[in-house]
Amino acid sequence: WSLFALRDRDGRVLEPGDPRRSRLIEEAWRGRLRELTRDGAKVVVIVTPPPAPPIECATKSSPPDSCESGEFSTSDPQTATARRLLRRAAAGFARDVAVVSVDDLACPDGGRCPVAVGGVLTRYDGIHYTTAFGTTVLRAVITRAQRSGIAFR
Repeated sequence: WSLFALRDRDGRVLEPGDPRRSRLIEEAWRGRLRELTRDGAKVVVIVTPPPAPPIECATKSSPPDSCESGEFSTSDPQTATARRLLRRAAAGFARDVAVVSVDDLACPDGGRCPVAVGGVLTRYDGIHYTTAFGTTVLRAVITRAQRSGIAFR
């Protein structure tokens, strides 16, 4: 949700890059993290990787030119902004919130996110992990969150 345009309470559409939109998103993150940690809970937030290219990029003998879009890399401006807002919002929660990145898994090619990694389809719709790849991601998230001080029972 933090990568897309949003509508404010007055009905105005705030596009990515709008400072007011950025403030609202950061405030929303802070509010939600405050709510979740209020009674002592610990929170693990997985940093959303950039979207993966569509499956056609791997299945077509002549993939569309859009498969090489910068949108599918960690240098995508919208992705970078969303991450910055999340990290700023989480910074005030010390060891109650772990912000975990899986970029090295989802985008291992110098920050470029391929359709498949090691022959495994990463995300079936460009956003949601496949079961096979999700297992790899989950293991990494647990390990990384533990390194950040979050204990699992």
